[in-house]
Amino acid sequence: MSAAARPPEGGAIPPVGRMSRERQEGPGPSAAARPPEGGAIPGAGAEGPPAQDAAFRNAVQAAASWFVRLADAPQDAALRDAWTRWHQQDALHAAAWERVAKVSRQAAALPAFAGSVLRRPQRVGRRALLRLVAVGALVGGTARLVQGDSRRWSTGTGERREYALADGTRVHLNAGSTVETGADAHGPWLWLRCGDMMVTTAAPLQVRTEQCELRVDAARFVVRLHEGGTQVAVRDGELFARAVTQAAFVRVHAHTQVWVTDAGVSPAGPIQGAADWVHGILAADAMRLDAFLAELSRHRPGWVQCASEVAALRLSGGFQLADTDAVLAMLPAVLPVEVHHFTRYWVRISPRGQRA
Repeated sequence: MSAAARPPEGGAIPPVGRMSRERQEGPGPSAAARPPEGGAIPGAGAEGPPAQDAAFRNAVQAAASWFVRLADAPQDAALRDAWTRWHQQDALHAAAWERVAKVSRQAAALPAFAGSVLRRPQRVGRRALLRLVAVGALVGGTARLVQGDSRRWSTGTGERREYALADGTRVHLNAGSTVETGADAHGPWLWLRCGDMMVTTAAPLQVRTEQCELRVDAARFVVRLHEGGTQVAVRDGELFARAVTQAAFVRVHAHTQVWVTDAGVSPAGPIQGAADWVHGILAADAMRLDAFLAELSRHRPGWVQCASEVAALRLSGGFQLADTDAVLAMLPAVLPVEVHHFTRYWVRISPRGQRA
C-alpha cells in the first residue's frame, strides 16, 4: 500500500467512531469513479453569509491572512492580541474566521492537493497557502455539478442529523458530513462526499465514495472517508464492496469492517463500538491527542490547536460531545498538558508548564 493510500497512523484501521478525522474529498470523480447514472457530484455545504457578498469576501480574505500568520507564529502573543481585536471588531469577522477555521481543520471541501497543503503549511509558500485557504472558504469547496434528480444532505459543525429515503432507509450523518442521494434504473443510491454516516436499510441500495462502491440489500453499516481510503463497517446484515478500480465485489459480513482504496478491499478486523457519535459519544481507544482534538473540533466552533510536543500522547475513554468545553477541561487530569483559551473560538493544548 502506498503512502497516499495508507490507513491512519498506527497501521490497522481503528474501530469506526473511534478514529481521527482525516477526511478529504478527492480532486473530482474520474470516469471510473463517477456517481451512479443520473446522479450528481456534490460539493461541500457553504455556511455563513453568501460568498458573493463583497464585504464577506473581504472579511474572508482577511481571515485567511490571519490564519497563515498565526500558523507561522502560534506563540506570538502580540499577534494573538491583534487577531483577537480584529475578531471581536465585527460579527462579519467572526463569521469569516469560522469559515476559514472549518476549511483548515476539515480539508474535506477542497481538492486533494489543497487538503494536504492545509495540513502541512510549512511545505508551501505563504502566498500559495493563503490563496488556497481563501478560495476554499469562499466557494465552500469544489464546485457542485448537478445532473438529474438528486438531493444533497449536509451537516455543519456540531450538528448530527437523521434523514430518511422514500423506501424507509435511515441515514445518520455525523458532524461536518455531506451525502448526495438520488435514484437511477437500479434503484436508490447514496454518494458520500465527506465525513461519515450510518445507514440502516431493508431495501436494495447502492452507496458510493471516491474509492468504493457498495451493494446492499438489508444491513446496518457505517461508511467513513479518510485520506486515500474509505472505511466500511457492517454492524448487522451483510453487503458487497468493491474498489472502483476493480470489477469484483467482496462480501462483508456482520461485525466486520474493511478498508477500501484504489488498490482494493482489505480486512480491517472486528468492530468495537462502531458509530458511537450517533449516541453523542466520542470514543477513544489509545487515540493520539492530535487525532482526538481534530475529531472533537467537528463538534465545536472555532479552532483547537495541538502543540507538536504533545500530539503523540494517547488517551482512551468515552467523551460526551454535548459539552466539548468539559472534555477540554478534563484533559490536564489525564495527560501532562495545559489548555489555553485565547478566545471562545481559539484553544491551544500545550505541554504542562509551557507558555502558550
